[in-house]
Amino acid sequence: MKIPPIFEQSICIILLLAVQKDHIALSSKTISSRLQLSDTYTKKVANKLVKNKLIDSMPGKYGGLKSSKSIKQISLLDIYHAVVGEENLFDSTNLAEKVFIEPDVIQEKQQVLENEIDRIQNIFFENLSAFTIDQLLVDRDYVNGYINWEEIIDGESEDKDE
Repeated sequence: MKIPPIFEQSICIILLLAVQKDHIALSSKTISSRLQLSDTYTKKVANKLVKNKLIDSMPGKYGGLKSSKSIKQISLLDIYHAVVGEENLFDSTNLAEKVFIEPDVIQEKQQVLENEIDRIQNIFFENLSAFTIDQLLVDRDYVNGYINWEEIIDGESEDKDE
């Protein structure tokens, strides 16, 4: 199993929004620039987070993306399900039939494998569920936010132009 990059990218989007000064909405362009992702891709990821009510999308001139709830309420499992999905990590292809000849052995070994995979999946999901995003930040970082990402992005652009 490999966790796709969209999972980490989604965590970073939520963290950017959490520490945004005064929790003012951020444009997808600002987020894209900071994370060095395409704006189209950032919007795709953000859409998944919006659909799962992890962030809000605000239309208009001063619109953008912003936190929809406290990061103390957002677990890694919430993000994982939002962007990766809720399907099982393992679906049997019944290859045990090709390895074992006796039907009762096939059934038994297939069940042993599926039980172990289920156990592993449950541990994985329980651990994701137990970890909330606030654990990645210090309280002062997200209570009112302290970073103005647009100023930082603008400053970085000016540095490149010089």
